[in-house]
Amino acid sequence: MQDDVSETVAGFTRFYPWVDADGIELSYRLSETSEAMRSASDRIFATFGAEGGRLRYGIMRRIYFEPAGWLTQNRIADEMTMPPSTVTYLVDGLERDKLVERLSHATDRRVSCVALTDTGRDLCERMLPAVAEHMGAVAQAFTPEEKHLFIALLRRFQQSADATQQE
Repeated sequence: MQDDVSETVAGFTRFYPWVDADGIELSYRLSETSEAMRSASDRIFATFGAEGGRLRYGIMRRIYFEPAGWLTQNRIADEMTMPPSTVTYLVDGLERDKLVERLSHATDRRVSCVALTDTGRDLCERMLPAVAEHMGAVAQAFTPEEKHLFIALLRRFQQSADATQQE
C-alpha cells in the first residue's frame, strides 16, 4: 500500500514522465515532516499555555537567548524574515498577554525595544527545555554521523530552495 506522498509522486510521473520523481518526493516528505514538527511544537506550546504558535515562540526564544535581554523590533523582523508590521502585531499580542514589554532605546527614541517580562522569562525557562527535549527525541533515530550528514544535506536543500526564489 502506498502512502499519500508516494501516490502524489506517482501522479506526477504518470502525467509528466520527465519530472525528477525523487526531487518531488524529497520536497513533499520535507514539507510533511515540517508540518508534523509544527503540530508537535504547537502541542508543546499549548501544554505551557503558550498558544499562538511558533512565531510568538520564536520572538520570545530570541529575546530569551539574547545576552542583552532585549531586541529591537527591526532586528526581530530581520532575523525572522518577516515584515515589521507582522512583528508589531505579534509583539502587541505578547504584550497584551504580559509576556513581553516595550522599552525605550537608550540612545534612539525612534527605536522600539522588546524585553521579556518576569512572566515571559518564567514561561521560557519552563518551555524551552521541553522544546529541546522534543527535538532531541525526534532525532534519536539517527546516529551522530547521520545527523551531521542530514544537517549538511538540509542546508544544501535550503540554499537551493532560496536560490529558486531569486530567479
